[in-house]
Amino acid sequence: MQELWITDGSAAGTRMLKDIRPGFRGSFPVWQTPFRGRVYFTATDGERGLELWRTDGTAAGTSPVIDLRPGEEGSMPSELTVFGDALYFVANDGSTGFQVWKTSGSATTTTRVSSINTGPRAVARQLTVAGKRLFFTATTREHGHELWVSEGTPQSTRLVKDIRPGIEDADIQGLTAVGDSIYFTANDGVHGAELWKSDGTDQGTRMVKDIRPGEASSRPAHLVALDRMLYFAANDGVHGTELGRSDGTTAGTTLVA
Repeated sequence: MQELWITDGSAAGTRMLKDIRPGFRGSFPVWQTPFRGRVYFTATDGERGLELWRTDGTAAGTSPVIDLRPGEEGSMPSELTVFGDALYFVANDGSTGFQVWKTSGSATTTTRVSSINTGPRAVARQLTVAGKRLFFTATTREHGHELWVSEGTPQSTRLVKDIRPGIEDADIQGLTAVGDSIYFTANDGVHGAELWKSDGTDQGTRMVKDIRPGEASSRPAHLVALDRMLYFAANDGVHGTELGRSDGTTAGTTLVA
């Protein structure tokens, strides 16, 4: 069975914290995330489906935070991310699809942040903090899969830009924070999958460089931030897939070697 364990780094201090779902099936704890002196995670006790739990490191202090979707199906919380003074996550309450939620650690402080096409097609993912903003991607009927941003309230949660206009997906991947900006790969339907950057505004969201000119894609991948620079792998159509870096400008986006 798969259950939650705890360790102080020694064999004697390594033990199962709590048998959340007694028996051979296990509670399948995932997304362990520290927040305000406790660890939050997703698990099922067999009566509830996969829901949000927290622990203070003791069996007595290990309990569910909220049953967002009562019953065996569960709300399946994922993408647990600390942003500002709250813990954010993606969950499905059974009526609004996979939306962005936040909590301060109790049922009463758990609220929905996003209202993306309320219904079964609503899907949010890739929660990423950059400065004072929480970026994520979401699928809507009108725009396909595009970039969204929030300052932590429903009123501030919005589509950043319809990078590939219409219902087709921009196929946004690899959200990586560098300072207050976010880098990612996207396909605008004209240049293929290339490197993009956003400051959370429509005007400040742009393709950094058409690394492989034309409709062909350079497909930047493995994006990593280091010393306020972005490093990535991409194929410029000449050298094959090699290491590149960018300072956020077209001229400053170059092949490393």
